[in-house]
Amino acid sequence: PDVAASVVVRDVVAMDRPIDRLTLRLAGEDVTGDLDAQVALSGLVAGEAAEGTARVRRTAEGGIALQDLDLSIGSVDLAGALTSREDGLFTGDITLDADDLSDLTPLVLTELAGSLAADVSLSVEEGGQNAAVRAQGDALRFGEVRLADVAVDLTAVDVFRAPVIDGT
Repeated sequence: PDVAASVVVRDVVAMDRPIDRLTLRLAGEDVTGDLDAQVALSGLVAGEAAEGTARVRRTAEGGIALQDLDLSIGSVDLAGALTSREDGLFTGDITLDADDLSDLTPLVLTELAGSLAADVSLSVEEGGQNAAVRAQGDALRFGEVRLADVAVDLTAVDVFRAPVIDGT
């Protein structure tokens, strides 16, 4: 079966910030079989534009792929692609560029602050999940947790079976 749906939120206040309007649209084909869906977000959150698109589809190997992710909410940009393989492992790359994480506060219902730039790369080698993370953050706040200066350059090999982690 195919599915088309829209969720519209208007005139809501969350974490003392307005969500004037936010629309999430889904158009999916063959959702119980060879899934292929388009997702779109548009609106205005705390006076900032919220726009985004992504494609979700079932891969020929039986996994689920998130493709063409392109999401912007205020100063926060998230982009990339991920694939969940049939064996439960992931491949892909995601990039986050956030000048002001507080732009997300009304959506995640937690006080956020600071800037964060991150690149995450996931791969599979010889049946093992690998990850590489590079991130730079300043004046980060996640609820009550605060971090003044964050610099991460980390690689992890065979994360689920025999993890080897290297980095700073």
